Amino acid sequence: MSEYIRELIRADQEGEAEERIDAPLLEGLDSGRPIAVTAEYWEQKKRRLVERVNRTARPQ
Repeated sequence: MSEYIRELIRADQEGEAEERIDAPLLEGLDSGRPIAVTAEYWEQKKRRLVERVNRTARPQ
């Protein structure tokens, strides 16, 4: 019986974790104007991320 209760608690916790993850993702999807996500889009994102990392990684 106690294993059954533990399984119910685990399932509830997993459901809550999924809700905490899903809510901001859905909010992001619903915000702003839609854009086409292409290979070029990802390459540009990658370049900008590398530039940002390089700027912050340099010793001051």
